[in-house]
Amino acid sequence: DPDTMQKVELSQVCPKLSQVCPKLSQAQLTKSSIALIALSESPSLPISALMEKAGEANRSRFRTNILSPLIESLLVEPTQKDSPQSPKQEYTLTDKGKEFMKP
Repeated sequence: DPDTMQKVELSQVCPKLSQVCPKLSQAQLTKSSIALIALSESPSLPISALMEKAGEANRSRFRTNILSPLIESLLVEPTQKDSPQSPKQEYTLTDKGKEFMKP
Protein backbone atom coordinates (compact mmCIF):
# COMPACT_ATOMS: atom_id res chain seq x y z
CA ASP A 1 0.00 0.00 0.00
CA PRO A 2 1.72 3.21 -1.18
CA ASP A 3 0.08 5.34 1.53
CA THR A 4 1.69 3.41 4.36
CA MET A 5 4.98 2.97 2.51
CA GLN A 6 7.67 5.01 4.24
CA LYS A 7 9.19 7.79 2.18
CA VAL A 8 12.89 7.14 1.79
CA GLU A 9 15.08 9.88 3.23
CA LEU A 10 18.33 11.20 1.79
CA SER A 11 20.06 10.49 5.11
CA GLN A 12 19.18 6.80 4.71
CA VAL A 13 20.27 6.48 1.09
CA CYS A 14 23.61 8.36 1.06
CA PRO A 15 25.51 6.11 3.53
CA LYS A 16 24.32 2.91 1.80
CA LEU A 17 25.16 4.32 -1.62
CA SER A 18 28.68 5.30 -0.56
CA GLN A 19 29.35 1.61 0.13
CA VAL A 20 28.01 0.57 -3.30
CA CYS A 21 29.70 3.44 -5.19
CA PRO A 22 32.79 4.32 -3.10
CA LYS A 23 34.33 6.54 -5.81
CA LEU A 24 31.54 9.13 -5.72
CA SER A 25 32.22 12.49 -4.07
CA GLN A 26 29.83 13.76 -1.40
CA ALA A 27 28.09 16.05 -3.90
CA GLN A 28 27.76 13.19 -6.41
CA LEU A 29 26.43 10.89 -3.69
CA THR A 30 23.77 13.44 -2.81
CA LYS A 31 22.70 13.91 -6.45
CA SER A 32 22.75 10.15 -7.05
CA SER A 33 20.66 9.56 -3.93
CA ILE A 34 18.14 12.20 -5.04
CA ALA A 35 17.91 10.46 -8.44
CA LEU A 36 17.35 7.07 -6.75
CA ILE A 37 14.65 8.52 -4.49
CA ALA A 38 12.94 10.10 -7.53
CA LEU A 39 13.03 6.75 -9.34
CA SER A 40 11.65 4.96 -6.29
CA GLU A 41 8.61 7.25 -6.50
CA SER A 42 7.77 6.68 -10.18
CA PRO A 43 7.97 3.77 -12.64
CA SER A 44 10.56 5.47 -14.87
CA LEU A 45 11.92 8.93 -15.63
CA PRO A 46 13.78 10.58 -18.51
CA ILE A 47 17.28 11.94 -17.85
CA SER A 48 15.92 15.51 -17.99
CA ALA A 49 13.61 14.88 -15.02
CA LEU A 50 16.39 13.20 -13.03
CA MET A 51 18.75 16.10 -13.76
CA GLU A 52 16.12 18.62 -12.69
CA LYS A 53 15.45 16.84 -9.39
CA ALA A 54 19.17 16.49 -8.67
CA GLY A 55 19.84 20.12 -9.58
CA GLU A 56 22.31 19.28 -12.36
CA ALA A 57 22.29 21.31 -15.58
CA ASN A 58 25.10 19.59 -17.49
CA ARG A 59 23.77 16.46 -19.20
CA SER A 60 27.12 14.82 -20.02
CA ARG A 61 28.44 15.45 -16.50
CA PHE A 62 25.21 14.04 -15.03
CA ARG A 63 25.46 10.97 -17.26
CA THR A 64 29.15 10.39 -16.39
CA ASN A 65 29.13 11.18 -12.67
CA ILE A 66 25.64 10.23 -11.55
CA LEU A 67 23.82 7.94 -13.98
CA SER A 68 26.70 5.70 -15.12
CA PRO A 69 27.79 4.69 -11.59
CA LEU A 70 24.15 3.85 -10.74
CA ILE A 71 23.85 1.72 -13.89
CA GLU A 72 27.24 0.06 -13.32
CA SER A 73 26.24 -0.83 -9.76
CA LEU A 74 23.06 -2.40 -11.22
CA LEU A 75 20.71 -0.16 -9.22
CA VAL A 76 19.30 1.60 -12.29
CA GLU A 77 18.71 0.47 -15.87
CA PRO A 78 17.62 2.16 -19.10
CA THR A 79 14.15 1.27 -20.36
CA GLN A 80 15.43 1.17 -24.00
CA LYS A 81 18.43 -1.14 -23.62
CA ASP A 82 18.88 -1.62 -27.38
CA SER A 83 18.94 2.08 -28.24
CA PRO A 84 20.76 4.03 -25.52
CA GLN A 85 20.43 7.33 -27.40
CA SER A 86 16.68 6.96 -27.99
CA PRO A 87 14.72 10.18 -27.40
CA LYS A 88 12.20 8.00 -25.54
CA GLN A 89 14.93 6.69 -23.21
CA GLU A 90 13.96 6.61 -19.57
CA TYR A 91 15.55 5.08 -16.50
CA THR A 92 14.07 2.80 -13.90
CA LEU A 93 15.15 1.00 -10.73
CA THR A 94 16.32 -2.59 -11.19
CA ASP A 95 15.10 -5.27 -8.77
CA LYS A 96 18.38 -4.74 -6.92
CA GLY A 97 17.65 -1.00 -6.90
CA LYS A 98 14.15 -1.53 -5.50
CA GLU A 99 15.56 -3.78 -2.79
CA PHE A 100 18.30 -1.21 -2.07
CA MET A 101 15.70 1.55 -1.64
CA LYS A 102 13.69 -0.30 1.01
CA PRO A 103 14.08 1.54 4.35
